[in-house]
Amino acid sequence: MAREERPPEERNVIEVHIRDRSERMMNLLRELKTLIDKDPRVADLITIDTHGDPIDVTPTVEKVLEKKPTMYRLIKGNIYLLKSEDPNRGFETFADVIRSQCHDCGKAEAFKCEALNCSNCTIGCPCSVCDQHRPQGLVITRRFPKKVAQEYMIQTTPIIWLTQMRREDVDCISPHEVARLNLTLTNFIEKSDNGVILVEGLEYLITQNSFDLVLNFIQHMQDVISTSKSCIMFLVDPLALDPEQIHLLQKNMNEL
Repeated sequence: MAREERPPEERNVIEVHIRDRSERMMNLLRELKTLIDKDPRVADLITIDTHGDPIDVTPTVEKVLEKKPTMYRLIKGNIYLLKSEDPNRGFETFADVIRSQCHDCGKAEAFKCEALNCSNCTIGCPCSVCDQHRPQGLVITRRFPKKVAQEYMIQTTPIIWLTQMRREDVDCISPHEVARLNLTLTNFIEKSDNGVILVEGLEYLITQNSFDLVLNFIQHMQDVISTSKSCIMFLVDPLALDPEQIHLLQKNMNEL
């Protein structure tokens, strides 16, 4: 069969379109190379993403419901491992942190000042204007977000569903989109004044990918969180993983 010849003007349009796409692809590859040069582990997080950009999450605070200090002292810049066969423990811990008063002060709207030299400080005391400094939560979960919000009385905190389903009424991330999850968390951490992130479904990420890939993701998040004003809690069932895997997770996180 003879090859159909296109008119010259149509061929020119096609060639320009291909050349334009090629230039954009080269720019993307250059940016990717720069990221990998800075941190080679980024290469292990690369996936074929067909579902769009990272989810843009706005940090918000919950209304103080517990008229007592939180039972948990979470330190900014840390990654925590919470081992429990009961996933409710992780959600209860998270809810207590974002809904309670500051651990170090009895005032409902207070947050501990972290200034190093109070005598020379010219900034207003956070005890009087602490709304922007109270914990700003984010949840990544295998549970349906609306049920989580109802069960733990979470009103304003963003909740992202870790699932292969796609829905218009809730934010979803596939377990195969580890790079997208990484960017979503990183963007939230950069915008938050006091971020507290709960990731439930670590076993699901491992079974859908590999342990090494998920461990690389955790190690990369450790680098991101270490110089930030946020912290992350990873909830895991110790019976769902091998002892060696649990040991590697413990080496890279602080046990809560």
